[in-house]
Amino acid sequence: MNIPIVGTDINPQAPALDLADHAIIASSRDPQQSLHAIKAFAAKHRIRGVLTLANDCVDTVSALCHHFNLPGPSPDTAKRCADKLTQLKYLRHAGVKVPRTISIHSAEQLQQLIKHRTKPVIIKPTDGRGARGVMLINRDMDARAAYRHCRGQTRQPIILMQDFIEGRQISAEGFVINGKAHTALYSDRNYELLQQLAPFVIENGGNLPASLSAEENAALDDVVQRAAEALDICNGPIKGDLVISKKGIYALEFTARLGGGYASSHSIPLVNDIDLLKLNIQFAMHQPLDTQALTPHFKQYAALRFFFPKPGRITAIYGYKELSEKPWVKLRCLYYEVGDQISNYAHHANRAGCVIVVGGSREQTEQRAKEAVENVRILTA
Repeated sequence: MNIPIVGTDINPQAPALDLADHAIIASSRDPQQSLHAIKAFAAKHRIRGVLTLANDCVDTVSALCHHFNLPGPSPDTAKRCADKLTQLKYLRHAGVKVPRTISIHSAEQLQQLIKHRTKPVIIKPTDGRGARGVMLINRDMDARAAYRHCRGQTRQPIILMQDFIEGRQISAEGFVINGKAHTALYSDRNYELLQQLAPFVIENGGNLPASLSAEENAALDDVVQRAAEALDICNGPIKGDLVISKKGIYALEFTARLGGGYASSHSIPLVNDIDLLKLNIQFAMHQPLDTQALTPHFKQYAALRFFFPKPGRITAIYGYKELSEKPWVKLRCLYYEVGDQISNYAHHANRAGCVIVVGGSREQTEQRAKEAVENVRILTA
């Protein structure tokens, strides 16, 4: 699109800064630090738009858009996205089912609450990102240790305890235009490693599009629309995590940005030819938006899977380069190299890499995803 890009990150070695035309060293998680640094840059350059994806920093985007008078999430929207407890209140008020949630102020309180529970519960930070601090715990576990871990991932004085909603996990990616929410794609989130990685709750990619009945699709559309209204998203991107349970559809959380997992940049265009990232750029730059750009044209199925080698120092990697020889592998990423240390898996940022594959059926695509992961051997010591 021939648009100069200004990248911001607190880490001067952040890989994407090499792809930017300009780099600003400031934390995307700190609205005031970012605004101060970008105001100085803007003294000599015109800022034409602000956006993020795969980074939960809607409050920073909002602060910059508000200062430079650019399209983006309002301060109210940013507050409702940044704090999960506040968000749940607005979603519930809009008629959206959400998990029963309790604010936890101490390890003792958590211990007392789960002592008589027969079913597991989720604990999470109210301002968490990338599954950091999210744990699935039960009454047989060390509640104090779980509390300390979760509390260590937040700047807030509380954490949240929620009922664990059993059912199919769904991800929604879309765009709101003039108050109308358009979902570009629903995908089935993959938690096949839930028991293996317990008590941490880490997603292993997903399957696109989700296998939904017409009734389920319509019900999800209604929830996404209600969520957009609850968060006051009149225009701009929307991303949601939902569960289809026996008791209906529950919203786990929503936000006013595009998601991670290469969904809007790779998977969705591969599946139905919708380019959400281009639409977001046009919106950020105050260009006209065409709802026709959100009309799906189904092409194929896709699946995303991550690599989970045994924690330790990487001694050898086999089969990764060979993935590029398979025409149905559309993306391969490895975040580590020989000599690097793989940490224990506690959140999404610990995952070692990923692969996106396509196919002519759900079964073929899932089999190809399994084959791709099994063919990559990452040895550790």
